Amino acid sequence: MAISSVLHIISYGCILTFICAVAVKLVRYFSMPIHLRWEIYPVAHETGGRARYGGSYMEDADWWTHPRKTSLWGELLGMLPEMIFIKSVWEYNRKLWYRTFPFHFGLYCCIFFLLFLVLGAILEIAGIPLAPGTGIIGIVYYLTSCMGFFGMVLTTVGALGLLERRFTDYNLRIYTKPSDIFNLVFILVTILIAFAASIYDPGMYEFRAFIKSCIIVDFSYAPESMTVILAIILSSLLIAYIPLTHMAHFFIKWFTYHHVRWEDAPNVKGGSMENKIKQVMRYPVTWPATHINPDGQKKTWIDVVMEEPAQKEKK
Repeated sequence: MAISSVLHIISYGCILTFICAVAVKLVRYFSMPIHLRWEIYPVAHETGGRARYGGSYMEDADWWTHPRKTSLWGELLGMLPEMIFIKSVWEYNRKLWYRTFPFHFGLYCCIFFLLFLVLGAILEIAGIPLAPGTGIIGIVYYLTSCMGFFGMVLTTVGALGLLERRFTDYNLRIYTKPSDIFNLVFILVTILIAFAASIYDPGMYEFRAFIKSCIIVDFSYAPESMTVILAIILSSLLIAYIPLTHMAHFFIKWFTYHHVRWEDAPNVKGGSMENKIKQVMRYPVTWPATHINPDGQKKTWIDVVMEEPAQKEKK
């Protein structure tokens, strides 16, 4: 089988793996039972200026009789500083921030680099070749290269810094698993190979041509440079690998904020929250205590909470 066909099969397979893995995780998280809610104020989706001082819709008299309003835009504004600038690490662990911020921001740039490559490939399919110049075409051309170089450099600096921190900081080292080191090394090697390939092809012509061949399903094309080929293979494998690991927090963070940290939906009679709580209350009790007798996991939480206190003490 020709190298071009193998290269396309690997790329298609990795993209399909990425899509399936993300879909499975999304279904799993959306179908999970109700969590232990944090309700950490200020809740970003509060309206009427309450989020500014940590207020709640429960301040209104007879709040349960009013239609409840939330602001998705407010949540996004609350999440973006954390997702883009890693605000909490800046506030609570400044030394780690100087390493983790360039790493994550560099990865964001690499994602935009890939998106600009896809955009450039689409333009070329439409008969608009990319080349240095002015106007929209020139902007796409230069942004592709800038995002690529800037992202690779930042990610490399960040990955090296995180590796150094995990090996030298005792408080971080005791929580470091072999998979954490492997993930950083995998990303670092991929980025370094891609950087070497981009030096050979600073205009990203071969990368763009390969993406173009994937879009139009042309199995006959393969880059001339083995470094570019290796970069494509490693990048494809990394794309497939990320959602299979804890690095999938790039989209799971939405659940952490929206469904856990800021979840304050009221539990009103006949509402959706009541139904979710009823589902959880039917689970068997799997642990004993002086005030709880699961009776060999035969009892549900409903059975436990419905017991009279005197009966519990007697047992």
